Amino acid sequence: MRIFLTGMPGCGKTYWMRRLAAWLQYPGIDMDQYVQEQEGRSIPELFAQGEPHFRVAEQKALLGIISLYQHNAVVATGGGAPCYQNNLQRMKEAGLVLYLRGSLTYLARNIQQQEAERPLLAGGASGGELLARLETLYTARKEIYKQAHVTIDVATATLSTFAQAIAPYSEDQNSIY
Repeated sequence: MRIFLTGMPGCGKTYWMRRLAAWLQYPGIDMDQYVQEQEGRSIPELFAQGEPHFRVAEQKALLGIISLYQHNAVVATGGGAPCYQNNLQRMKEAGLVLYLRGSLTYLARNIQQQEAERPLLAGGASGGELLARLETLYTARKEIYKQAHVTIDVATATLSTFAQAIAPYSEDQNSIY
């Protein structure tokens, strides 16, 4: 089964992708890293050519991942990936979509602890400004995220939480537990 992890920046998509992939013994794919490898440029460099340019590269990466990993995989998508070019529908048709939900303060705290460059949050490192930018992004994306198959509160999530969420969609439920 393909599992797509979606959610806001800072919700832990890459962290949970690594944990789930190791636990399930599936390949784990970080879509942002895949985009960078395919395009030969960093995410900020791609965004410098405009967000529409980046979104085209991101969709090309999504389609490539779906084609390359036709069975078992855990994919950490970019935060905006499901929100553009019918990508969410493609993910839902190709596998199980999990929305990793966290409060804005949880997300801000995680982002401040990480060293990743986030073009849509650039320049908003201070607490209040970062929260305002996250709120704007969340407002624009929340209705898309809510269309995922399952929502998981990442503030309290464990591998057991994910196992319970995945089990109803698994062809082999015994392999989940």
